[in-house]
Amino acid sequence: MDKIQKFLLSLSLKEQVKLLEILSLIAWGQTEKLDMQKMKEEKGTYRVRVWKIRIVFSTHDNTIKIINIDYRWNIYK
Repeated sequence: MDKIQKFLLSLSLKEQVKLLEILSLIAWGQTEKLDMQKMKEEKGTYRVRVWKIRIVFSTHDNTIKIINIDYRWNIYK
């Protein structure tokens, strides 16, 4: 089990459902409604803000890779 799965399992059911909905929106490319911002460090890397949780992902050649999901105070370390 990797770090992202452990984090998701540690959340409440309500938070898990919300994050899975947002992950499906990212997968389908429907990011207009999300609080999404491009990250400065790397090309093609974005973050989505959900409450105190951040989802960091990258897009390259029509593929989406989830880099990390964690709380705001842990994600940027």
